[in-house]
Amino acid sequence: MFTWEPMETAPKDGSEILAWRWDCGIILVRWTSPECFCTEDACEKMGECAEQEDWFCADFWEGSRLEGSEVPTHWTPLPPEPVDA
Repeated sequence: MFTWEPMETAPKDGSEILAWRWDCGIILVRWTSPECFCTEDACEKMGECAEQEDWFCADFWEGSRLEGSEVPTHWTPLPPEPVDA
């Protein structure tokens, strides 16, 4: 069972967490900067400041910054890994 906390209390140490947003449900996010998953050239092409930290969601190819109404409202830690992993 999940215990949801306000996003203001979420860890900003780069750890992945589950977040909730009204328009898409549960998403995987972390507080990071684009330089962690994009080259400087890619950041420039996307109009991103490579060092600016913010909430980013994970997708299959790259992350994307969550701004304004895209910022989740609640978060919970990831569940523990399976014992037999």
